[in-house]
Amino acid sequence: MARPSAVTYEQVAAIANNLVAAGNRNPSAAAIREELAKRAAPGTPTGSPNTVQRHLDEWRRRERPVEAVDAPQLPPQLAGDIARALSAAATHAREQVEERLAQVQAELDELAVTGERNEATIEQLTNDLAERTSQRDGMAGQLADRTSELASVKSELAAAEERLAQLEREILEARASAQAAEGRVEEIRASTERQLAQAQQDLREARAETAQARSAAVDAEKRAVAAEARLEGAQRALEASTQQLTQATAELQRLQPEATRAAAAEAANRGHVEQIQLLTQTVDMIRRLVPERPDVGAAGAGKGS
Repeated sequence: MARPSAVTYEQVAAIANNLVAAGNRNPSAAAIREELAKRAAPGTPTGSPNTVQRHLDEWRRRERPVEAVDAPQLPPQLAGDIARALSAAATHAREQVEERLAQVQAELDELAVTGERNEATIEQLTNDLAERTSQRDGMAGQLADRTSELASVKSELAAAEERLAQLEREILEARASAQAAEGRVEEIRASTERQLAQAQQDLREARAETAQARSAAVDAEKRAVAAEARLEGAQRALEASTQQLTQATAELQRLQPEATRAAAAEAANRGHVEQIQLLTQTVDMIRRLVPERPDVGAAGAGKGS
């Protein structure tokens, strides 16, 4: 949409008449704009060339003065014939000129309107360009901020990856420690099994000695005492094995926060507890199988009688 012009037709017509009076028979749009600039206050618009041209064309159609031409002194008859011929030719020429002038004027009007529309478009585009430039500057600032944030995120990511690598190394070390602890547990288990086998062997020997003791009370009592001493030794060995299992269990529990396979260690610990319970039951069974000393004494008394 075209903006209202600050220059009116009356201003253009007044300046054009003044220029004609001063001797300028065909004032141009540039001359009128120059006069407008002289008369306008500082900072006041002087009108666009298209607007001034449109007002000037209208002035030429409506108010442009026609210069008087002195007719030559001719005979009246000839002057009349010439005047009639000139009038007819002038009429025809004027009609053609007016028709062409009207066409040209219509083209000029269309060009003026188009020029004003283009001026409005140029102004709008200029405003849009300024707005886009401002937006571009703002986006450039945002891009700089995002670039800084991206660099910070990359730095944090690198630190996180370094921490992750450190945790993986610690997990590997914990797994190695857990495997070493499991190896120690296996050694303790094997030692316990050997001790249990020895205790069972001692139990069998004690049973054999007890059978012989029924025929020889004194020897049987001595053998029973020796068997009980071996049994106590086996119990002490069993207690030592139990203590070692307890230490190994505590070691596994200490490694649980560092290892990723705490569940496996816990299951192994439960197996150790079950083995301890089994050993305890075995000891109880051994105690039940070993004859009490009063019985041995009674057997000796029977032999004496």
